[in-house]
Amino acid sequence: RKGPIGCPVFPKWTSCSDEPMKTVVSKAVIKLDKQSYGELKVYVNDKWLAVCRDRVYTIYEDWALRLAKTVCRQLGYNSSKNVMSFIKLQGRTPFSQLFLYTDISCRGTQKHLEECHHTRWNTGMGRMCESTSISCDVPSIRLSERTYGVVQIRLNDSVWLPLCKYWYQGHEYTWGKEESRVLCKHLGLNTGNILTYNYKTPHQGDHVSTDMKCKGSESDLRECERFSWSFMRPAFICHTVYVACDMSKDVNIHLRDPDDHSGKPELLETKLCSDKWTETEASAICDNLGLSPKYAIPLFYEQHSAHDRSNSSSFECSKSEYGVECEMEKCPYCDCLHYNVGVRCFDHKPGIHEYIKVKPQFPYTGQVEVHI
Repeated sequence: RKGPIGCPVFPKWTSCSDEPMKTVVSKAVIKLDKQSYGELKVYVNDKWLAVCRDRVYTIYEDWALRLAKTVCRQLGYNSSKNVMSFIKLQGRTPFSQLFLYTDISCRGTQKHLEECHHTRWNTGMGRMCESTSISCDVPSIRLSERTYGVVQIRLNDSVWLPLCKYWYQGHEYTWGKEESRVLCKHLGLNTGNILTYNYKTPHQGDHVSTDMKCKGSESDLRECERFSWSFMRPAFICHTVYVACDMSKDVNIHLRDPDDHSGKPELLETKLCSDKWTETEASAICDNLGLSPKYAIPLFYEQHSAHDRSNSSSFECSKSEYGVECEMEKCPYCDCLHYNVGVRCFDHKPGIHEYIKVKPQFPYTGQVEVHI
């Protein structure tokens, strides 16, 4: 059965006000279940009704994040980038439950919901509703092992949840070296060579995502662009984010097939491969091993038969004014140019005969040895 004019056919409508839309919304009394956070509700006919999105006309997460910022501002909370907005969408049951259904869409800069674009603001019932929970509080953030480990977020009174980098509808939610650098400063930790490691996990529980972007110069995560977090349901493709603020102290690296301070490095139970296995990567490894990074040389072993992605992670480092920063990503999503890589950590400046012996000019042709 069709609903009132201007209302979708489904869910089953119980009302569709003829009052001008802006007037209805401007008079609306809203609240969050637990003062500064909780399920968003509107007071209608002596009842608090959950606010549900129009799934046809709105896009899952962007809609809720922008709505959250405006709601926090309307309720009197500072919704600038110093305060995050957290959203949680969940299906409503039972089928007969009454809710407020809207396609309201905010930019996140408005002060009141009446300033947001909308064509629907109606009460109805149906299992197609997904309600929105919002938090206007700043979340707690930590590393699981204090100075290193999985990045974890606690939203309000919830348990600690892992941060996941994942893909949704073609959009990649990234966490890179800039975000890790600012996180270490945010936590007040001393930094050395910083490691950021993204690895796929069969994560079956709830987790948190963010599309926050940092420049790296910020002293606090709240200074970064888009400081907002989203509570997410279990995802099929979820990359857990691991950060070590000082690799030399907090990451155990060992060499396979060691030979006089040379060998194939392994860390976090994975072999390494790389698109750019250079002195920068080698120096980070040698420094971690407690050896001089100054004269570290990259090695290439058995390249013709080395393309085994099993238990491998891409590894790349870069130098900046802040020090050496390394990033890892667990294969099979990585596709490295160089596999079966190694390092040689000299404690002195190598002579030409030593340098040629350990570093061939063309890694795919095998090792070159010159005896002088």
